[in-house]
Amino acid sequence: MNQTTGSLPKTTSAPESGKLAAAIERVRAQAAAAIAAQPGRLTADAPVWGDTTITIPEPSWCTLDHHNRLDHPEDLYHASAEAAVHVTRAGGEREELFSVWLANNPYDRGPVPAGLTGLRAAVALPTGDVEDYDESGLTRLAGELRAAAALIDRLNAQLADARATRHTEAEAR
Repeated sequence: MNQTTGSLPKTTSAPESGKLAAAIERVRAQAAAAIAAQPGRLTADAPVWGDTTITIPEPSWCTLDHHNRLDHPEDLYHASAEAAVHVTRAGGEREELFSVWLANNPYDRGPVPAGLTGLRAAVALPTGDVEDYDESGLTRLAGELRAAAALIDRLNAQLADARATRHTEAEAR
């Protein structure tokens, strides 16, 4: 997946440990409220900094193994399985055009650029950029891809027509 996770030390200074404890309690309370609001929903125990574990709601689509990660509590996130779209080059080699997955950062409250928090679709482009889309953005992207496919279909028809015309011209000579 095109998501990066940093490895940060578990030890913190006194002021930082107070901030960490506050973040742990805030996320623990937020997660507990979400779980209580939907009894019976899936949960996962996620280890976080400070040698503690927080039980968080687990979306059915999340494929992360929260047990094998160590995050700051506000960095806990969910991600679905990544699916890639490939094209076959003229020489037969397959190339990844882009990949997609669902992502959610339910506890992040820091200053981040618009569109990077909350439930979203992530699209990783060949440049390495990951773009976040909502439903309207995905609808636009799908339309653009259908338009690109229609362009390829028209080019295919033109090629077939040009071959037929060339063959007919050759027979006329």
